[in-house]
Amino acid sequence: MFKKLLILGLGVGSFLAHSEVNNRAYSYIGFGVGELSYKESGTLSSGLQFETTPTTTNIFNYSGGYTPINKHAGFYINTVSTLSSSTTDEYWTANGSVTNGNITNSVDGIYQKNATSSTHNELDIFLGYLIAPGHQIIAGGSYTRTLMDRNSFDNGSSLDDFNRAHLTPSIGSFDIAGSGAVDVNENGTLELDELIATYGVNPAQSIVNFTETFTSVVLQAGYIYDSRFATRDLGLRWLGGVIVGLPAYYDVVNTSNPTLSFSDSFSGFNIKSYIGAGWRFTKSFGVVAKMDYYFRQRDEVAVDIGFSDELQRNRSAIIPENEIQYWNASVTAFWNFD
Repeated sequence: MFKKLLILGLGVGSFLAHSEVNNRAYSYIGFGVGELSYKESGTLSSGLQFETTPTTTNIFNYSGGYTPINKHAGFYINTVSTLSSSTTDEYWTANGSVTNGNITNSVDGIYQKNATSSTHNELDIFLGYLIAPGHQIIAGGSYTRTLMDRNSFDNGSSLDDFNRAHLTPSIGSFDIAGSGAVDVNENGTLELDELIATYGVNPAQSIVNFTETFTSVVLQAGYIYDSRFATRDLGLRWLGGVIVGLPAYYDVVNTSNPTLSFSDSFSGFNIKSYIGAGWRFTKSFGVVAKMDYYFRQRDEVAVDIGFSDELQRNRSAIIPENEIQYWNASVTAFWNFD
């Protein structure tokens, strides 16, 4: 067995030593059109489930380059950015039932709507090693930043149902007489109409505009194939790859809670993949058409904001579990002059 492994190892080493790789520098710039989707979902303190899933159409820009270090190794500096974003309608839905004593309230529908647009930026720095002509293992880091801008808030058709169900747990279940925080009835407890007037969601009146910015520093590794690394001959080129990532740092800034810091480490994951084909017209210039897909998931981040005497429970500000994904089709020009 050892003899077979030794022969195999020597064979691979000999192949790498004698393979004709084309490890030369190149630069590129490209433009594409695609969609960026955001999904946020979770469970509110009352037990209701909520979700929002807006999708925008964006123009993407790709740029960067590759620099060789030696015959088999090199490094990439790549960027991805959105140059424009459409504005789309966003709908927040809730569903579930909540019971307090003999009172049960339910909701199933849209409780809030607004307009949203999105921007996305990535900076990747990778080290690559050519294990064979065209075949490369890469590893490195990525900085990503996605911003959701929301405005034009309005009430949804199920807002009243949402407020009733969400505030059901606090109906008349405690004594806050003399607190001075809200008006109470004759026995010193809060009834549903009083709770809604004080704590109910009212987007049309209470929210004007806010932005949410998601930032991550991601450790990444993957495999790519690019026939530009196999030959300098003119003609057809193929490329594709899969890259996975683990966020070492994750942070969210929400302008509706500017004093709160939402951050976490090693929460969620990233996946990036692409496939494409192109043509090398001269030894210095070529064009590639490709499809890119990106997906990332992050877990919920919660910050305790203290105990509420009126609601008789601890309150938390949260950035719910969320997903961002995009796909786009692009055309990229690449060149080198060495």
